[in-house]
Amino acid sequence: MTACLCSAARSLARRAAATVRPVCGVLGVAAGLLATLYALAVCTTRGQFTEDAAVLGSDSLHPDPLWAQSALAAIAADSSLFIAMAAVVLLGWRQRRFTVGAVAAATMLAANITTQVLKNLVFVRPDLVVNPEVGTGNSLPSGTVTFLLSTALGLVMVLPRSPASFLLPGAAIAVGCATITLNWHRPADVLAGVAVVVGWFVIARSTLDRRYGPGHTVRDWRPAAIGLTGCGAVSLLPLAAVIIAPTFPLGGTAHGSLVYVFGLVVVAVGSVLAVAPLPALMTSEPIPAVRHHAVASAL
Repeated sequence: MTACLCSAARSLARRAAATVRPVCGVLGVAAGLLATLYALAVCTTRGQFTEDAAVLGSDSLHPDPLWAQSALAAIAADSSLFIAMAAVVLLGWRQRRFTVGAVAAATMLAANITTQVLKNLVFVRPDLVVNPEVGTGNSLPSGTVTFLLSTALGLVMVLPRSPASFLLPGAAIAVGCATITLNWHRPADVLAGVAVVVGWFVIARSTLDRRYGPGHTVRDWRPAAIGLTGCGAVSLLPLAAVIIAPTFPLGGTAHGSLVYVFGLVVVAVGSVLAVAPLPALMTSEPIPAVRHHAVASAL
């Protein structure tokens, strides 16, 4: 019995390694982005102060509409994830792509569990800046953003390629930015949620690619890695500049509105860069390598 369990564990480990190996570069960039966001935005006084200034700047620019807060609360309800997973599986079955739907739904669940584990057990928020108007609770990565973006990409995987393949992730990013506007999340929370989802969905695509066996070409994952790297450059460089500046230019919330607008732009641009390569990668099918060999031999 023990030998059978060990053999099954080894087989599972080999399959997992074969799935992760093609996308290890993308996963490394995503993990690095998560760790650096946490280190700079959460574990430094200036990082916390800057993000709190962005939240307070939102308050000074406009009131928060109650209808928007209620709508976002309804969308992000606890049961919404399971409803979305069921819809993705059903759509996959309707499209005669049940396996794709099942993998997409499992990936949605894995991404949301990862976010909750990171937020509640790993990325502990030290009380470096206590601001009762903003709150000090853990919020990185954003669970709302993880749910919205994972649902959008799950639908992209099971639906035929169309303009919706780009509109759905775009809408998820827009609502993710709205969580900053509505004081639900700080800027780094949104970017961290995006990184978690991107990491899990490249694993999902790699898992599906393995079903086709070694007779297919290896997918080019460089666009995903480059997109995440661009996201990191856009979002981390301004934050690092604020942290290492010899004098801190933000006195209280005097410049909070400017910080809020700039932070919103950074989050939007960074999220688009990270997610833009995924719709094409999620909807494309592997190309049989044997065709290339046949063409080469014919020439």
